[in-house]
Amino acid sequence: MSCFFITGAYRSGTTLLDKLLGSHPSLRVASQPFPLLFVAIKEEFHRSIGYRGEQLPLANYFDEKQYCPEDVTRFLGEFIVSQQFLAAVYERLQDFSGTGTKLPNWAAVLEQIEAGPLYDIYRKLLPAYFEKEAGCYFGCKEILCEEFIPYFLQKGLRCIHIIRDPRDMMCSLNAKNGHEFIGDLRPTLFNIHNWRKSAAFALQYGASPFLHTLRYEDLVGDPGKELLGLTEFLGISPCPAEDVLSVGNSHWKANSSFQAYEGISTAPVGRYKKTLPKSVSEFIEATCFAEMKHLGYEAPSRDEHEMSRIIGDFKEPYEFKRNNPPPDYSGRPGLKALEVARVQTLVGGRAFDAERFIFPDVGRRLQKTLFRDQVEDIYE
Repeated sequence: MSCFFITGAYRSGTTLLDKLLGSHPSLRVASQPFPLLFVAIKEEFHRSIGYRGEQLPLANYFDEKQYCPEDVTRFLGEFIVSQQFLAAVYERLQDFSGTGTKLPNWAAVLEQIEAGPLYDIYRKLLPAYFEKEAGCYFGCKEILCEEFIPYFLQKGLRCIHIIRDPRDMMCSLNAKNGHEFIGDLRPTLFNIHNWRKSAAFALQYGASPFLHTLRYEDLVGDPGKELLGLTEFLGISPCPAEDVLSVGNSHWKANSSFQAYEGISTAPVGRYKKTLPKSVSEFIEATCFAEMKHLGYEAPSRDEHEMSRIIGDFKEPYEFKRNNPPPDYSGRPGLKALEVARVQTLVGGRAFDAERFIFPDVGRRLQKTLFRDQVEDIYE
């Protein structure tokens, strides 16, 4: 049975992607059918190592010293999802607001699924969400699950990973209606760390033949072209673009944090320029500039001292109701100092500090690219 997996940071276009792919006659896509399955498995990993840190289950890995993504991948390769474990997850899902596509008669379905590794459970669960049809390719989208990508890639499961300009992502997260989709506001630096996590996994595993990474801006700018690339990646026949896009153009209202509009629009691209506080835009650019540059997002050129000043001076303009992550996350002197150290590693000429990066090889690649560009600027 053929399956695939869609993920990315919140407010990055995962829903648009699952709606468009789900409109293809050969594809069936569930939208966040079992988000707590991934949370529960990660909680089990934390218990297995006696974790005492502050990271939430679906971690952003920033300054994480107790484990690394490779440890999670090894755990996933050994972990067996029992019927009891799965039943406990679905009990939690019944009252969880983040669940999208529901599984009818879930208790009866789970009785038919034997214990096994996550990959097997995933492939058995997905068809139960749809009428069983021969020749269909089943998939789902779950946000913030990039750390599961390496495990799925090892199993040969095709993964689709979508990235968005972090300034527009933040704009959507903090808009007046953003809470309807992702709950109460989260601190700016916490959201930045989640975006950088997403970018890190895209850069680390981008060469895998089982991973397809695309940008939100390209999807809304030329959906026909991006969908053609996706069908080639999945190994299915392309469908006339107008047939697939009819879902986006006529029958689906975009889950915008700003306004309800039908179909696909480029209006959200660059919206941050008019709606995001300048201090927030500059803070994002100072902390994400290397990844943004590598992924093709433009940001003002600033030197090490200016970026360090922006990071040090940043004050959170938002108010928060949730306590996890803590409301003072963006203002913690220790976290700001680590961000400055990261800037110094990338552009300040300091010795490479591997601890500032989820994947040290990605950090070295970013540093090399930035220094090469600086040398070219000097001799232009």
